[in-house]
Amino acid sequence: MSSYYSSQSTSSCRWSNLPKSSDQNLVELIYMNRTHQIQNYLQQNPDYDLTKIKASNQYSLLHFACLNNQINTCKLFFTHLKKGDFKPETIKAWINARTDAGQTALYFASLTGNLGIINLLEENGADIYARDNEGLTLMHAAAQGNQPLSLIHFRSKGLSFQETDYKARTPLHIAANEGFF
Repeated sequence: MSSYYSSQSTSSCRWSNLPKSSDQNLVELIYMNRTHQIQNYLQQNPDYDLTKIKASNQYSLLHFACLNNQINTCKLFFTHLKKGDFKPETIKAWINARTDAGQTALYFASLTGNLGIINLLEENGADIYARDNEGLTLMHAAAQGNQPLSLIHFRSKGLSFQETDYKARTPLHIAANEGFF
């Protein structure tokens, strides 16, 4: 994975303007990948709206969990939202929310190659045709992260190795640029 993304997986995300200290506590639990404590927190707060929490770069809790390969945390999020009064449209909008760079949670799951998270996101309405602000597709993300299983998965869904971003780069160009050839 490129150094840019690994830097985003640390505390460099600024979770400013969190309305309550409990929000900060949840963010810290996710940073530490404390799945059982996250589960307890969500069970004790059944109306907690995960969809409202964002970092200064517009990373949601879901973006962060996907970037850090936290499949169990992602499952907890979906279980929590489905048990609550959250409408399917709200959940789908949260899944497809974009960072400042235009990346979705599915982009990060593709980048890290976690097929479990990819499937979970797709089952809940993730847009496989989304592009980031540079025109990068999920195939570009998989190539950037050196994730052949993600590439195969999205190719089987009809995405192309020939698709170019806004700078005319294909996923192969991205992989070569990252030093995977």
